[in-house]
Parts: sequence; C-alpha cells; structure tokens
Amino acid sequence: PSGFGSWWPSLSRGPKELWDRQAQEVEGGWVVMQNYQRLVLMRRTVSQRQVAEVMTEFWENHFNVPVNGDLAFTHRAAYGSVVRARALGRFEDLLVAVTTHPSMLIYLDGARSTKARPNENLARELLELHTVGRGAYGEDDVKASARILTGWWVDLFGSWEAGYRPEAHATGPVRVMDFADDNTSPDGRDLTRRYLSHLAHHPATAERICRKLAVKFVSDEPSEALVASLARVYLANDTAVVPVLRALVASAEFRAAAGRKVRDPGEDIVATYRA
Repeated sequence: PSGFGSWWPSLSRGPKELWDRQAQEVEGGWVVMQNYQRLVLMRRTVSQRQVAEVMTEFWENHFNVPVNGDLAFTHRAAYGSVVRARALGRFEDLLVAVTTHPSMLIYLDGARSTKARPNENLARELLELHTVGRGAYGEDDVKASARILTGWWVDLFGSWEAGYRPEAHATGPVRVMDFADDNTSPDGRDLTRRYLSHLAHHPATAERICRKLAVKFVSDEPSEALVASLARVYLANDTAVVPVLRALVASAEFRAAAGRKVRDPGEDIVATYRA
C-alpha cells in the first residue's frame, strides 16, 4: 500500500511547493486533498492490517483536521502519516504529535498564537474534543491552556515550515484543572509535553477515549461497566491503545454486538470493495 503514493506525486511535495502551485493555478489544494482521500481509500481497501486502518480512521476523526482546509492542506498528507504511524501506540505519543503538528496548528490557529495575543481555539479543542471533554474544565483553564501552547508556529505565506519561537511563548504561572507549573522558561516545549502527558493520563480522558472506542466497536450506548473496565486498562498500560482493544474484544458485550453496528458510508465502500 505504501507504493500508492507514487500515483499522486503531489502528496510527496513540500508545503511551500504545494502552496506555490495553488497560487500559480497549477494545481489547487483541493485537488491534492482529493488525491489524499483516494490514497486513504485505497489503503483501507487493500491493506492486510485492517485493525491499523480502522484505528487510523478513528484517530483522524477524533483529531479532525479537514482535508479541505484553505491553509492546512499544505501539511495535511503528512499529518495523516503521523496519525497512521501512532494509531496503535500510546495515546500520549499521538496527542503530542498531533497537537504540535503544523497542520493542526494552522487549522486551529496555534500557528499564530503568541504571548501578546494567545489564541484559544487549539487550547479549547484540546480540552473539549481531544482529551477530558466538557464539564471537566472552565474558561480560566482554557486561557491557561492557550498560554501553555504559545511558541509553536508555522511560517504562513513564507516557507510554510514549522518550528518553535521562545520569544512568542507566554511565561508565568499556569494552572489547568489539576495541572500547575511555574512556567519560567521561555522555551515551553517541555512544558507542552508535560501538560499533554498530564491530559493523556487524566481519568476523564481515559473515560472519554474508552467510551468512544466502545461506541465505535460495541454499541451507541455501551455499559458503564465496560467503559470503566477499559479505562482502567488504559491507565494501567500508560495510555497504550492495544491493551484496551484486546480487553474490548475479549468482553462479552463485544461478542454480543455482532451485526448490530451500522457502517458509515466510507466503511461501506471499503467493505464492498474488499468483498
């Protein structure tokens, strides 16, 4: 399946070249992203590693960056590769990789968030959608989360390369729920990683991720006992995904769920081609 990338050469082009080709009306970003969709569909259809493909799709949905984003497309194919490489690893590693990825930074405005003007979009989605979920945090937590994430940037409309600028990082004490730090260093990269590690190991994150997995593979309304059991496995295994999947598949609820879930349109196409 990895060889299919050669069918669509622009999926291997760098971000600046992709942007320049769009600006020069050689090839629009939407065309490149349609080809990315074709590549993903082809991989899901022919891959012999179906669990990996299903979990890649699961995480691309959970950490959504649209393929039709006006600017984020410049890094979107690479973003998909980052997700795929970590789809069966630890949630913590995946969370760090996607949160600091240029495609995510562009999509949720982290690319232009600075200590002078912290942008809350990525900080809020990180809490609301990617980790602990609604009800676990307040507006002050969002503001502190935004300050923690300042410094990561992308050279928009220039080289389109991503990096870290200590001069843009907001220093000073921060608290997000039960995570607190003096935040004295202008280089906040280690702070970002410690903060994301804390969120990945938070009981609310464990419950939320395991509930989503149970909804995906078992039932739209999985039992609280199953979700709690999976969350314990998640935390006991340092956020590793595979032990959670093994525990889920071994459950009586999973066995009883055969034939009760409905495929979404993309899954239906893949299943039809495979059959």
